[in-house]
Amino acid sequence: MGTAIVSLASIKSVEDLKGHKIACTQFTPSHFLLLYLLSQSGLTPEDRAGVEKNIIFTTDAPAAAAAFKAKQVDAAVTWEPDLSGAVTARGSDAHVLVSTQAATNIIADTLCARQEMIDKYPETIRDFVHGWLDGIEMIKKRSEQFV
Repeated sequence: MGTAIVSLASIKSVEDLKGHKIACTQFTPSHFLLLYLLSQSGLTPEDRAGVEKNIIFTTDAPAAAAAFKAKQVDAAVTWEPDLSGAVTARGSDAHVLVSTQAATNIIADTLCARQEMIDKYPETIRDFVHGWLDGIEMIKKRSEQFV
């Protein structure tokens, strides 16, 4: 399922995040997903700013899920396996509000390398990139095992 927002079952839309505490890791793809979804929502700029003020920043995505499980927040942005664990821990009181499975092409994976490394080890860089892409294809083919 990738990155997703898990929330209380009573939160039915991104707009419903208004007035709720949300756990998220700052300056990460999770944070970007939340901000992007807020920017595309029907919330006013003032309401979006209010939601952003209610973000509780955590050290990492598993900590965001843990805060949701512990009932310290009403929603959290996290990924698997912590995502499913958070939903399970809260039972019928929780659900996945939105995920990158539905909100596609929002989060991009990037690779960076120093030019000197590329020049010195071009075959290694090529093989690494091919391995990365092969891994993505394997996940696509076997995605039902990861949901």
